[in-house]
Amino acid sequence: MESHLEPKLEPVEDVTLKIEPLEYSFPLQEPKLEPPDEMEWTLPKIEPVDDFETDGKPPNEYQNILEYQFEEKPGLIDDSQPSTSLQDCKTEFGHFDHLVRPETESVYTLYSTKTCTLCSTTHQRDKMRSLTSKMQRTVLIVARLLQSLISMEEAKELMSETHHLVCETHFADAAGIFVPPYDTKELRNLVKELRPVMKYGEFVQAIQRLQGKGGEKIQHVAQHVAKEKPV
Repeated sequence: MESHLEPKLEPVEDVTLKIEPLEYSFPLQEPKLEPPDEMEWTLPKIEPVDDFETDGKPPNEYQNILEYQFEEKPGLIDDSQPSTSLQDCKTEFGHFDHLVRPETESVYTLYSTKTCTLCSTTHQRDKMRSLTSKMQRTVLIVARLLQSLISMEEAKELMSETHHLVCETHFADAAGIFVPPYDTKELRNLVKELRPVMKYGEFVQAIQRLQGKGGEKIQHVAQHVAKEKPV
């Protein structure tokens, strides 16, 4: 009977794994992060709020700041200063427009200012009147001639202008000018030189039709001048 021969096993060689370094090795470095751009726009974070208070809109941070800064506290309010309470301040898109009270002086003027064409002074527009009638301009200009405030050349230049914006006080001043002791002859000469084609009777009618402060006095003076005999 044949016997099976066992295979001969050769001894295993001692093999060690050797890792050789790379020829060109680079040290590992962490990547450098560049600082964020300061000019880059970032959206503000809006925290969720109660829809019953804001109707689903984001909170108004300007309004919160306004309520905090202008909160009325006892002993810290100066009544002599313009009001800064929420009742006298309206907010539109983050811009505050303070409503200055009329009795308080402020840099914010409620009305525009205009320059008077007769005296060159500046007043608020609501305290001035526009002269569209040539007859009214004649009466006011002759009154300033009698006061020696302007020369005849300046008076003719003012008459050539088509639009005048004058102070209301000039009407009251004109009312006190056309009274004695001013001679009627002086009035006739001024009117004739200023407007040669205008009759003196038309000038008297212009005084009667003049409206404004002292209108009754002007009408009384006009009747008095009309009774004077022509010179």
